[in-house]
Amino acid sequence: MDKKVITALYGIVFLLLITISNVYSDTLYAGLECAEYHFWPFPSASWLTEVCHSMASSFPGSIPTINWVVNSFDESTNEEFFDYFDDHGVAVLLQVSLEGQIFSKKISFY
Repeated sequence: MDKKVITALYGIVFLLLITISNVYSDTLYAGLECAEYHFWPFPSASWLTEVCHSMASSFPGSIPTINWVVNSFDESTNEEFFDYFDDHGVAVLLQVSLEGQIFSKKISFY
C-alpha cells in the first residue's frame, strides 16, 4: 500500500477520536492529519483535499476535515493551504505542539 495512503489512514484515527469525544455536537468530521514530517515529498493542497473528501464520503453527513500541525510549516505555506481548503469545502483543525504537549483547537468551518 502507498505510504501516503497509510499516512492518511493514520490521520483519520485522530479525527475520529476527536469526533467521538465531542459530546456537544452531532457533527462528524472525517479526513486526515497533516504535518510536514508525514510526507515526502509533501503533497499538493489538491491531493490533500481529495483525500479529505474521499474519507468524508465514507461517513455520510460528515464534513471533510484536515488536522493541520501548525508549527511544521512556515506562515506563507499555512495561508496558501488554508485558502485552498476554504475554497474547496475542507474544514481545518489546528494542532499546535508546545514543549512536547499536543493541543488541538477547532477553527473556522467555511
